[in-house]
Amino acid sequence: MIAARVMRGPVGRAVIGAAVPLPGGWARLASGLAEIQPATQALAQGVMAGDRRSLSRAITLIESSREEHRRQAELLLDAVLERRRSDDSQSAAAKARATARAAAEAAAAAASAKGSTGAEAMGAAAEAAVAAEAVLDSDLARGPATRTEEESAASAPAAAGADGGAASELPSPPAGPGGEFHGGWPSTLRVGIAGPPGAGKSTLIEALGQQLCAWGHRVAVLAIDPSSTRTGGSILGDRTRMTELSRNRRAYVRPSPTRGALGGVAAHTNDVVLLCEAAGFDIVLVETVGLGQSEVAVDATVDCLALVLPPAGGDELQGVKKGIMECADIVAVNKADGDMARQARLAALEYKRALTLIPPKHPMTGWRGEATTVSALQPDTVATLWSVVTRFRAEMTAHGEVRRRRAAQAGQWLWSQLEAQALERLRKDRAVVTAAAGMLGRLSEGSISPRRAAHVVLENQWDTGPKAEA
Repeated sequence: MIAARVMRGPVGRAVIGAAVPLPGGWARLASGLAEIQPATQALAQGVMAGDRRSLSRAITLIESSREEHRRQAELLLDAVLERRRSDDSQSAAAKARATARAAAEAAAAAASAKGSTGAEAMGAAAEAAVAAEAVLDSDLARGPATRTEEESAASAPAAAGADGGAASELPSPPAGPGGEFHGGWPSTLRVGIAGPPGAGKSTLIEALGQQLCAWGHRVAVLAIDPSSTRTGGSILGDRTRMTELSRNRRAYVRPSPTRGALGGVAAHTNDVVLLCEAAGFDIVLVETVGLGQSEVAVDATVDCLALVLPPAGGDELQGVKKGIMECADIVAVNKADGDMARQARLAALEYKRALTLIPPKHPMTGWRGEATTVSALQPDTVATLWSVVTRFRAEMTAHGEVRRRRAAQAGQWLWSQLEAQALERLRKDRAVVTAAAGMLGRLSEGSISPRRAAHVVLENQWDTGPKAEA
């Protein structure tokens, strides 16, 4: 199969003119996706090669509200997922073969150590190899493999000490571009950063992102900005508050407008996270809009939700809504420096006590939430905060919660997309629009409630039984 590398199409302008063969098993994928455009194929290839420009254009395509872009966005995501499944299968096969060789060598060495003849040693090695190959066949028969919870737990950092802040407490850095990191689709870490306006989320994220990059990670930051309810526009100013991180070659900062989506995240945040992971970013930080009350949809996107709060205590604790506290895995009292350090410590103690009164979010584990202090101006406190995040991830991984949580999140996003697409179809359905317009007069007269009017419209348009009466 040949895919044109021309970038002219749904988004962007032409940047490459040559044609290149599709990698690996993409021939089957392309044959099943007859509608996919060459430009979309090129975007998918660029994303999975770690090209930042392709990633930016792919996200623009995903976030586009134009009808002609929507189908291509779906096909782009399908292509990325297909490549992920293919890479997972190849990675599992390579690992199993390596295990088979190691078992054969170990068996031969053991036989030799016992004084066996060369023929006996070779026979033992052959038996071990056959057994290992049988395990390989069994693994491949189950389909594409993913990293096991036990493997993830083995690579998780040790619990941080009292002082925290050591780079050795962080997960081992991934391989560089072109190595196993891009081909193996390692288990990524998704962290949500939520909190009220003025809590210092952007400043903290920049400090954290810079440290993570220095420790060898590749960090993607998805900064969600609120959109105007009147014009739909968005300032997208978070990137201007992360200037240093935006210039870091190991980081990628992408502001996204909410466009009316509630819950502190954008409508396609989950899809954008997938693209960032496909591009080789092993840590994805999702900064929400300033939260109020129970806007916590970000919890359906991330593995760990950190609630960042300004140093306050006493009556200010009442302002933190229970809905947010129930979803928080970690509470970080920010700006804990200078004259505010003592107040921040006292606030952290109050939040810690408050967390004990809330039913555990993860009852299958021993994690009941943790409160700590942090300051973007003090790198050691930022490292301590990250050690708490990694301890949380290790606890979740040890109990299989990461896999279960992501499966549940996928179901939540499915229903979110069903609701959004159903509403859009309703707004475009001429019969529904006409029936709704016919109700406006009665609504203005007060002779019918909006709830009853909506019921009548839907019943008369979709129900095959007797028509509902207004």
